[in-house]
Amino acid sequence: MEDPGYKLQFHFAVWAQARDDRANLIMILKTSEQLARLRPDWLIDLRFTELAREPEALLRTLGGEPPANLRLGRLFGAEGAAGTREIREALEGDGGAEAAGRRRLWEAEWRQRLAQGGHVIYTRNQRLATFFDPLRTAATPIFLELHQLKYPSEVKSLAKRAEPRLDVLKGLVRERREAERARLRHADGLFCISGPLAARVGRLKPGRPTTLLPCATTIAEEPPPAQDEARDLDLLYTGQLYHWKGLPTLIEALRHCDGRVRLTVVGGNDPAMLHIARTLARNFGVAERIDWIGQVPHRQVAEFQRRARIGAVPLPRHQRIARWYTSPIKIFEMMAAGTTLLVSDLPSLRDILMPGVTAEFCAPDDPRDWGRAIDRLLADPPLRQRLATAARGQVEQFSFSRRAERIIGVVEERA
Repeated sequence: MEDPGYKLQFHFAVWAQARDDRANLIMILKTSEQLARLRPDWLIDLRFTELAREPEALLRTLGGEPPANLRLGRLFGAEGAAGTREIREALEGDGGAEAAGRRRLWEAEWRQRLAQGGHVIYTRNQRLATFFDPLRTAATPIFLELHQLKYPSEVKSLAKRAEPRLDVLKGLVRERREAERARLRHADGLFCISGPLAARVGRLKPGRPTTLLPCATTIAEEPPPAQDEARDLDLLYTGQLYHWKGLPTLIEALRHCDGRVRLTVVGGNDPAMLHIARTLARNFGVAERIDWIGQVPHRQVAEFQRRARIGAVPLPRHQRIARWYTSPIKIFEMMAAGTTLLVSDLPSLRDILMPGVTAEFCAPDDPRDWGRAIDRLLADPPLRQRLATAARGQVEQFSFSRRAERIIGVVEERA
């Protein structure tokens, strides 16, 4: 029996994170750390499908030594036993006899572990909830953290390959929607990272209790700097350069605001995406007004945010993940840093911020509107101060400790 002294073993099972997906990895590690600190009588057993040394090293850089009751390991087998591709093949049943044999071994291992009682399964992956469901006892709850509904993208991918007729496409939507509803029923409770996502899950009717669980940030004890004291950056964008992040709108907005405004871009380690963004800047004639900082350690991101007069989140309207399914960590970070927020007017962001109260909102994909808003904010320091102060006053509800408390409250009702 593992660690019999712990009241409960909380198995946080997650898929391997892409190496450039630092934000999600930070969210997983810091949430796990807070769970461990708030409940020292629980074993927080964080398991990845693949695991290098980076996660543990990163956790140390984020806050010192991990608590003794936080364990970091592999979900299946010993180090090097199987990679993410082999695990996916085994769980989906399309890897042949060798994959089927692996799955039987993993099922036996976890069935034996969960039979001992005092366990909770918490995962961000529907596939893993499906795997664990038949292996547990009635006293072992499963919780699933949802970041988006899968069936729309599944249908889109299938439609691209086959280009079906409209009646066939409607059938695909019904089929995939029902398949996802069935997968969600393997969990006893669902956590949704945004209100719009929770509403869509409700319409899907999986028949499971749903809890809102936004992303979070670390809140430093030191107060943020005043708006124009030590704030030497006009306009700041932080994060990756994925197409659904909306950076092109911000680049083009430079054409429609005061020619002295400079944009600082922190992040983006994909050479192809960086090349596209730089090319756009040259084509719009604003390349000389952009400072490309690139990827920096996470602690340095906070330093840039504390220097910025405006922090921009220009998510586009027609990307599903941006409109409904995101809870941007950068927003919570800039709220904590006292940085004035300028964001797209989308349901996902109205779920977090109030227009004219905690942030200034712009029409998505409208560079002229963004340009006007940039000029207005830069010309009005009292307005920036009022927005930033109001946002800072609400950021505590988006701390990692508050996020962990929400999880603990739901788990204790069921476990």
